[in-house]
Amino acid sequence: MGASHKYRPNRIKKHEDLHKGREPGMASKAVVQPEDYPKLLAMSQAGYLNSVIGRAFGVSGTTAGKLIRKYQAEAGL
Repeated sequence: MGASHKYRPNRIKKHEDLHKGREPGMASKAVVQPEDYPKLLAMSQAGYLNSVIGRAFGVSGTTAGKLIRKYQAEAGL
């Protein structure tokens, strides 16, 4: 296959302003607050999967796992 030389008007051009994205704390779903970290850890220690924990707080399972590890490191657990 060769390169496609088709005109694509949706490509980013020089000096084009890009989308700014969301402001911190303005997610479409719930944002986990630091006071919720002990609840995350308790659910994790109770044997819940990260995906279930994340669903309960409106984040992904990966994010829930990261927050749990972050809280454990800060608390020295």
